Amino acid sequence: MTLITVRRRETATESEMWFGTAGRVAVVLLAMPASWFGAQAVWQWAGGPVSTLHALDTLLSGQMSAVAIASLLAPVGIVLALRLARVADRALATIVWAIGIPWCLPPLAWLLPREVVLAVWLVPLPWVYFGLWPLTSLRSEQLHHARWARPADLRQLRVKPGPQELPPEQGLVLGRLQRNWLLVRSQAQQRELGGMLVVGRPRSGKGLLAVSQILGAWQQHSLVCTDLKGELHDATAGWRARTGKVIVLDPTGVGHRFDPLAGRDTEDDLYRAAQDILHVDGEGDGQAFTERAASMLAAIFVAAKREEI
Repeated sequence: MTLITVRRRETATESEMWFGTAGRVAVVLLAMPASWFGAQAVWQWAGGPVSTLHALDTLLSGQMSAVAIASLLAPVGIVLALRLARVADRALATIVWAIGIPWCLPPLAWLLPREVVLAVWLVPLPWVYFGLWPLTSLRSEQLHHARWARPADLRQLRVKPGPQELPPEQGLVLGRLQRNWLLVRSQAQQRELGGMLVVGRPRSGKGLLAVSQILGAWQQHSLVCTDLKGELHDATAGWRARTGKVIVLDPTGVGHRFDPLAGRDTEDDLYRAAQDILHVDGEGDGQAFTERAASMLAAIFVAAKREEI
């Protein structure tokens, strides 16, 4: 299993977020009067609304009138909208109230003056948006606000492939979207690329993503890669050997060799090497056992040096 560590960062600037919020508010404000006049026109075209008593009388007499049923059920929408404001996202609840409630208010016109009906619609808007009592959200505050990336987020990461369909240099490859690469690159407000964690089931493309990273974005840079199965070496070593040296360290004896005791010939040097290998910060009472193990390992090193093993 190939594991690459990566951290996702937000790419939207403060000005882009402000303009996005302002645009959504402008759309809602324009939709509110359109919803109000549209609701009035539709109710009048349908021949309603009718009063509650008239609607009940019509239904009890056996006439299944759609206008009578709508006149009875429409005020219930106000109660449901207030309930939604307690459990739904504030933005969603505000939009539902601002655009949907005008369709529920006309049946109240026989009971309340027009000004009061408008107040029933407009006055609760701040309560709905800010979640004030008694419309306080029933959901507990989230500790974290992570979410899946949206198309707008990915749009800022899309980069056209370079020669031979490889990703551009100097970037952190997240994957592919259609023909484009999704790449995190250094920017003025954040020069560090951060880290990425790729999690997936076997045969889901984790290794292929690592191959793309090694061959493309980091082909002109040095890197250290943990390759447990040797698959990344088989796929990339030939390509990277064109631009630099490829070194393989394998405990089984395959590839290049690295001697941690090179240049250490005296017993003191070999004892310090054993201490470096076995040392653990903050051992406490266990340090005595580490010192004994270091003495034993140093003796093995000395014997290996003398026998030229």
